[in-house]
Amino acid sequence: MIFSRNGLVATLSGFFGVLALLLASVGLYGVIAYAVTRRTREIGVRMALGAQRGQVVGIVLRDALTMVLTG
Repeated sequence: MIFSRNGLVATLSGFFGVLALLLASVGLYGVIAYAVTRRTREIGVRMALGAQRGQVVGIVLRDALTMVLTG
């Protein structure tokens, strides 16, 4: 199958765009997983003191959103 020059550039750009999105997603997942692991004890104490699951998830999501917006 023969691509024109514009088609080849568009295909390569799309491929590298998807690859960049995948790498960014994996990196963000790793950073969030590390942050949650680091705060496991704090999350356990909050849950023991009566925090609802939604509140704890909100704390984690707020931290994740802060990282995303900073990046």
